[in-house]
Amino acid sequence: MAQGAFEHIGRSRAFIHLVTRHGKEAVQMNSNPNLSDPNQISYGGQSAHTSQKWSQKDWLVKVYIPIIVPIIAALIGGGYFFLKPSSPSIPLSTAATFTANGTFTISNTTTTSTQQNGQNTIYSLTQQGVNNGDLTGSFTDEETSTFYPDKTSTFSGRATCTCTIAGKSGTLMYSLTGTGAADGSFHGQVFDFQGTGDLANLHGQGTFQGQGSNGTYQGTYSDRLHFDG
Repeated sequence: MAQGAFEHIGRSRAFIHLVTRHGKEAVQMNSNPNLSDPNQISYGGQSAHTSQKWSQKDWLVKVYIPIIVPIIAALIGGGYFFLKPSSPSIPLSTAATFTANGTFTISNTTTTSTQQNGQNTIYSLTQQGVNNGDLTGSFTDEETSTFYPDKTSTFSGRATCTCTIAGKSGTLMYSLTGTGAADGSFHGQVFDFQGTGDLANLHGQGTFQGQGSNGTYQGTYSDRLHFDG
């Protein structure tokens, strides 16, 4: 686009130079005493002339400026619109975010290892459960939980769910992390969704909370999800 703009400006300058040269030739013709003055041209056998010939100033004011000024204005205006940058396009996302709400139940917890770290006890756990609601299906998560002397806890892990959401089915994997209170309540977040099958393009994050003890837990979840593409 820049090369075309320079060519446009170059042609404009050439045109102005051509008009300027013709204007100068007209002035030179007027200054030649052997040439007829335009004010002394005969019309129907009558001489129509003024008392004096046109001066160079007359030619400038009456001929040159009225011709050149509109041409320059038109060329400048055309060059502006030619060079004016177009507004950048704004990409529109095709991924519509939606909310998935429901409940879950963890019915089985297996401790695979236990280790002591000072006064803290660290458990490696495998849990099985079921999701109901907008996201339905069974899941298994591999989790590490650390219990502290005040009976609070922190946990993190990775879950795999064979589930269905928004009419699409597949295997969905996601990470989870959270904290537990001494009364058995807990809350946390899920993130880093990765799926297969119809859920291959599903992504998002969410929260959960619940209550339980002795390896059995119940709670609710709320996820904000979207399908890419």
